[in-house]
Parts: sequence; C-alpha cells; structure tokens
Amino acid sequence: MGAATAFPLPEGLAMNEIGGSMIMPVMTDTSLCLSVIAAWKGVEYLMGHSPAFAHLSYETQALQSLRRKLLGQGQAAVTDEAILSAVLLWATATMFAQPDALRRHAAGVQALVAARGGLSTIGRAGSIGQAASIRQLILWADFLTAQFLGEDVLFGELGPTGADDDAPMPPSLAKLSVVAAVPAPFNSLLGPETVKAARDMKLLLVSHDTATRTGRLSIAEYKYLMQLLNKSTIERIGLAYRLRGSHSLDEAVVLAMNLLRLTTLFHAGPLVPIVVAVISRLRKTLAYMTTLESIDTLPPSGGGGITDDSYSSSSSHSSPFPPFPPPPPTQPSSPNYIDLYIWACFVGLVNTFESENRSHFIEMLGTALARRYTYTYRYRGGARDASWPDDWQRDILEMLRSFLWSDAVLTPLFPDACLMIESYLLSPTSSGGVSGGVVIEGWSVPESDKSSRGGKS
Repeated sequence: MGAATAFPLPEGLAMNEIGGSMIMPVMTDTSLCLSVIAAWKGVEYLMGHSPAFAHLSYETQALQSLRRKLLGQGQAAVTDEAILSAVLLWATATMFAQPDALRRHAAGVQALVAARGGLSTIGRAGSIGQAASIRQLILWADFLTAQFLGEDVLFGELGPTGADDDAPMPPSLAKLSVVAAVPAPFNSLLGPETVKAARDMKLLLVSHDTATRTGRLSIAEYKYLMQLLNKSTIERIGLAYRLRGSHSLDEAVVLAMNLLRLTTLFHAGPLVPIVVAVISRLRKTLAYMTTLESIDTLPPSGGGGITDDSYSSSSSHSSPFPPFPPPPPTQPSSPNYIDLYIWACFVGLVNTFESENRSHFIEMLGTALARRYTYTYRYRGGARDASWPDDWQRDILEMLRSFLWSDAVLTPLFPDACLMIESYLLSPTSSGGVSGGVVIEGWSVPESDKSSRGGKS
C-alpha cells in the first residue's frame, strides 16, 4: 500500500497510520493470511518468479476459507479481517485485469460492506484497528476497476480514510493553489465540473513536483493532499462516466486527467492492461471528437480550406482537424481548442506504457501542431507562413506546463516524444511529404530510472 502512495511520506508519520498494523490479524485469521499469500504469489508470478498455479491455489483457498466462515458464522463473520481478505483479492485481481474476475471480486466486497452497514462501520469489529487502511485499499481497487472497465466507481462515498477529511487546507498549500492556476482561456472552453477537476489536479501535480524535488512534505500537507487525491479521483471518474460517448472536449480533458492520475500520481508499473485501456479510451475520443460538425469550439468547416500538402489527408488516419477557412486574428477559441487537443495528445503519448496507440498520437500531434503554427504565424508580417519555429519544443512544453503537467515524471520523457513526432514528419509515409527517417518506438529512460521504477511512469 505504501508503494502505491502518490506522495513521499513525511518525516514523523508512522507507517501504521497509513497501512495499519496487520501482523497479528494476518497471523491469526486464516482467510486474511491466505489472501496475503495469494497477493504475494500474484506479484511473484507477474515478476516471473513463481508459476501461475501458486497464486491461483492460494486465491482459491482464501475464497473457500472466507466462504466457510460466512456460511458457518453468518453476520458475526463480517469482520474487518473478512472485508480486508476480500479487498486484497480484489486489489490483486487488478494486476491481471480480467473483466469478469474484477466484477466478481467487486460484487463480493460490495456485498460484505453492505452487510456490515457501510464503509463508516469498518473498524468496529475485528483486531486490525486501522479502518482507514481498508477504506484506502477499497478506493484503489475500485478506481482501478472503474478505469479498466470504463465505468463509475461503486463506492462513491468512501468515508473517512485517515486523511483528516475535514481538515482545512494548510497555509502553504493555500498559497501554492493561488500560483497553480489553470489558464483562463482554457477555462472558457470547459464546463464547470471539468474546470473544478482541473484545478484540483493542478494543485496535486504542482504539490507532487515540489515534494519530489525538495523531499519535504509536512504531515498536514500529506494528509490534506491524500484527502484531495481520494475525493477528486471519485469525482473525476464519475464525471468521465457521465460524459462518456459525448466525444466532447470535456470528455477528452477528463480522460486525460484520469490518465495523469495513473502515470504521475500512482505507481502503475504492474498495471499495464489498465493503463493501456485508459490510453486507448483517450485516443479514440480524440480521434472521433473532431469529426463531429456540431462541436462549437471547432472552427467552421468547408469553403476555401487550407491546401498545404502538410494538411492533406493522404495518411492512414484521417486528419483530426478538417479543412476550414482561416479565422480572423481576434478569434481566440480555435487556438485554445487546439492547444487543449495537443495537451491531451501529449498526455496520451508521454508515458512508458508502449502500445499501438503511440503511432496514432504521433500522427494526430503532427497534424495538430502544424495547424497550431498556421494559426500563430499566418498573419505575421502580412504574409502567410506555416513553418514551425526552431524552438517549438520549448514553446509546446511551456504550454503543457501552463495547464496540467508533471516536471518530475513527464518532462524527462518529453524530448523523446518530440523526436518521435519529428521522425514521423520526416518519414515518406507521413503527410508532411519529406523523405527520410522513421518513427522511433521507444524511450531513452535513464538506467537509474529503470531500476528504481521498473516501468512505472
């Protein structure tokens, strides 16, 4: 559980305030003991250190033990240990990302919590004594399952998580929240709920960068940030569920924020299928949303159009931006829309989770960046100039950082992403029409990062 905590633990915060003291319960409760062993065997299997049947055997034994206890003792068996046993099996199942198994485990935990009387009653029966750790684990398993399945969370009201849920924002974070503001032009394109989610995410990302850089985080700051992380995760996944299928800018931005939650605020290395599912969902939304003529924030299509070879639709994927006449320089919505589109594409591209989605993001970015610089330079000096500036990478990084970005996690990967884009534009198959070069399918992750994070973003 500590490994999945987004922020570094502050000095003076005892580990049992986060994870609970579970040595005695594990040693004395058969179901919980078997669940812990099953979880460990699952990790060993994914690391290639243990055969699959070892994990499956202990998982089966844990389920059988829990079932016998519930059948034999009834309501009296619904203890902290029983709930934690079921939650551990659910959390372990997220590493394997099988839809049916995830739904079964989720339904089992939901039934146990309901039989207990709700999340707020956890901690009143059993010897664990750290109910917050159980609730935190439920949140993680719930949000990972929802992310993989594209559904809403089951536990929308998580209850106390040991993070001082009613504590005021520490003065240091209040000061930081003023500086970490979302650009007003972006706010004007998004709905109120999306803007609120973006403000929460901005504070989390800036705080995470600061804590990672300085290594300093007070207990009050840590608990408030974990409270905000938990609450905003639930709200944002619910918002994504309500927006799903709308193919709107709001949906794309919320999906990108959900991906940032996994790639920057969670150690998701073993959860490749879940992260790739979120990346795919974002990519499909971005590819589809710009084909709808009803999107108000898109510039009007038709008539005239841009005829540059670099904007032709000769590539394997359709252009994310249809041809349209040049807008007057006073129209701010189109450049800001494209900037948000570019930001969402970079969030999908800049991570260490390789998949077939990567080439799609590269191509969409190639077209969108070309369109961005057409807007920027079309009226410079009264002449048409669609060339990219020499410092386009610095220019784009500045834009990304102004919205939602992580210098600690994403900026080190950004140069490789730019090389992929330039390689694509120089390839004979791209719509750029310039020969030479191929798309780079990999990241030059430092060796120290590989050993310490093991594929985590």
